[in-house]
Amino acid sequence: PSIEGNQKGTGCPYCTLTPRSKDEIYLLFELKSFFSISEDEHKIKLRKINDVDIILSNEKVVVEYDGAYWHKDKAERDKVKTDNLRKAGWTVIRVREKPLKILSRKYNVSSKSGEYKETANKVLKKLGHLGFEVSDLDKYLLRKTLVNKKDADKHIEKLLKEKSSIA
Repeated sequence: PSIEGNQKGTGCPYCTLTPRSKDEIYLLFELKSFFSISEDEHKIKLRKINDVDIILSNEKVVVEYDGAYWHKDKAERDKVKTDNLRKAGWTVIRVREKPLKILSRKYNVSSKSGEYKETANKVLKKLGHLGFEVSDLDKYLLRKTLVNKKDADKHIEKLLKEKSSIA
């Protein structure tokens, strides 16, 4: 089955790529073209181990993708997690999928599911505004398409294969 075919239906991310969504994976692979990121690294030890979505370890930045399905009614928990990471010296950028409300104008961006390039643009611009070096950002923003879509699709295929071999 094609990757696209897996996203139809109820839109429940539980049935597709849990714990990651396609939106999060595409964002991760776009950020990889600017920063050193491992798609398999997503744990930060504070007092306890925190599971996070995307880690830019050299910059000490965490990008959390808050999908509307999973994060509905979890704003308080998300704020506590953000505060704990901040106290430990991490910058936390939250991508809040509509209709979720923005929790911090300075550190959050709003996104729509399926708008992969627009979401990547917003996160990269936010990183730039926060003072992180994003080389050739203007050139990237002019592009209409994702730069790392092939690698992201390969990663999605791999995750789907691993998932179907478990089922």
